[in-house]
Amino acid sequence: MNDLCDELPRTLESAGFLLSMRCPTSLACFDFATRRGDETAVVKIACKSSSVGADRACELGWIGSSLSVTPLIVCLNGPGKPMRDDTVYFRCGIPTITPQTLKSAVEQGNHPIVEARPGGFYVHLDGEAIEKRRSEMRLSLGELASMIGVSRRTIYGYERGLAKASVSVALKLEATFGVPVVRQVNLFKRRPQESGRVVRGRGWKTPMIDVAEKLEQLGYRVASVSMAPFDFVASRSPKERIIGGIVLKEGSETRRELTSSIAHVFGCHSLFVAEKPSHDSPGTISKEEFLRIREPEQLKEALV
Repeated sequence: MNDLCDELPRTLESAGFLLSMRCPTSLACFDFATRRGDETAVVKIACKSSSVGADRACELGWIGSSLSVTPLIVCLNGPGKPMRDDTVYFRCGIPTITPQTLKSAVEQGNHPIVEARPGGFYVHLDGEAIEKRRSEMRLSLGELASMIGVSRRTIYGYERGLAKASVSVALKLEATFGVPVVRQVNLFKRRPQESGRVVRGRGWKTPMIDVAEKLEQLGYRVASVSMAPFDFVASRSPKERIIGGIVLKEGSETRRELTSSIAHVFGCHSLFVAEKPSHDSPGTISKEEFLRIREPEQLKEALV
């Protein structure tokens, strides 16, 4: 496990990715944030996928969707058996891949082509390529369906992007057409943002609820997190995103530094709201001053 934790960041850095500081606890829902151009991800490293609990996986997904970045779990083993390279598995909806799969994607641009789903292994087909090649070969939907061993309706679904295919069917299509028809699974495809709402996480106290409600009043979508260096994720637009938290006592410098590092990778802002006034920490504002804010422009002055 330690070898993987050391090797994976080196792989990403050598491929030109910027990395945040590492979260210091194994209880965090992710280990680090990383970015190369438009490819941005929050990454959790684990021995096996089942060791990432559902609560951590769900929170990782929340962070990904709230910030429009990719959540990834990287490990070697699935439940009871090794995972295959060049295949995307899913843990509570989070893409889960082997280190070699990630390495191939970031170093050579070879993203995986297979998804492991209930019932077997499936691929995404290039519907336009299938329709074009079928037309060139002057095959009807029914004729191609008979050759491949599926229904006419299924071929129609492939061409319209309405259905995935088994690996065996994809191989038959490519053997028939003589051209590739399988699409790669882009590991860094942006996740859609969740609808705006305040989600009151476990352990939220009145100060955090006050901060979340103020951010909502300013037009931000807010999601709470409980297994990250920050307490909330807020977004108003793709260019107006904040991660931050509440400072209830002194000695939070490490948490602020880590959050700032993650925000730098995400290309967003960080903000901490302190119970008591503090003029020594950039990106920190007193709760009293924060609650007096009435316009988004006023808030921007407190962000880093």
